[in-house]
Amino acid sequence: LFGPLVDVDIDTDNPLLMQALDSFLPVTAHVWGRESRKRTHRLYELAGVNTFDPAAWPFLAKIQAVPDIAVEVRGGDLKSARYSLLPGSIHPSGEAYQWEDAKAARSSTVVHVSESRLMQAVRFACVAALVAKYWQEGVRNELCKAFSGFMFRASCYAEELNTDMPFEQADAWHLLEGIMEIADDDPADKAMRKKTFDQTWDKGVNGAPVTGATTITKITSDETLIGLLYVLLANTPDLQLMDKMFEQFAVIRNTMSVVDLGLGAKGNYVMNKESFVFTLAGTNITTPKGRIPVSAVFLNSQRRVIVDRLAVNPAREKVYTDQDGMKVANTWSGWAIPPCD
Repeated sequence: LFGPLVDVDIDTDNPLLMQALDSFLPVTAHVWGRESRKRTHRLYELAGVNTFDPAAWPFLAKIQAVPDIAVEVRGGDLKSARYSLLPGSIHPSGEAYQWEDAKAARSSTVVHVSESRLMQAVRFACVAALVAKYWQEGVRNELCKAFSGFMFRASCYAEELNTDMPFEQADAWHLLEGIMEIADDDPADKAMRKKTFDQTWDKGVNGAPVTGATTITKITSDETLIGLLYVLLANTPDLQLMDKMFEQFAVIRNTMSVVDLGLGAKGNYVMNKESFVFTLAGTNITTPKGRIPVSAVFLNSQRRVIVDRLAVNPAREKVYTDQDGMKVANTWSGWAIPPCD
């Protein structure tokens, strides 16, 4: 395959991924496979594209190494020699490749789809398959809340880092609907899930803290899941580092002074902008646009925590709102000498 033609080649038998691809990929008559692995290939033509370049989409290399979501979008220039065996060919096992519906395939033109639309469909299908695995009775609404918060953060990163893969609120709800569908969530609960999603997203927009990666990991006990989700939704593997940045640092209002909430009163916990940049020199995140200093992302982000004053309060959390409505950075970091019982 070369030029604008691509084959979405499914290299896993995970039924959740198969369902998710059916849900998100454009409908096409050009679906084929063999007796033991039916419906594992789908042919598309990319609209307005002379040659497909898989290297332009880093997440494709990542998912091929994950057995549950192993999908290859096969295509490229003629020299790349990416071949797919079409119906009429014989697999080394002796099985023949066959169209799912030979009459429909022969009487239909290949479906045209934009490259970004196809990549979004593959990404969403992989995310849905990963999350639906844990979408179980007893944790569904808590996971819905946490995943909604996580998607809000991913959408902010996609915008801030200009990742070529926009991920907006409507996209997030579309993805969540797909997860509920393939996880056999009770349709009667859809309105409740939508309310949870909308409330969580609105909290994020208004600058309030939302649950996300930590809660998802707690529910699923899957340490690798968050990294994969960030790769798929924001096209960069390093966003867990940015999560830690937003939890560790805050900016004092009307200044460019940065408070290290993790260091607290144990050290020099207030830095000017230059010291902050110097402290994090050499720490970058990978994006489709290249390597970017995390300090630059943090200082230019609308989601950084902004506080009005500092306090030392053993009874309060790291950042809280006081009785006057001011946001406070709590530099309390524990007793220097543990108190006696």
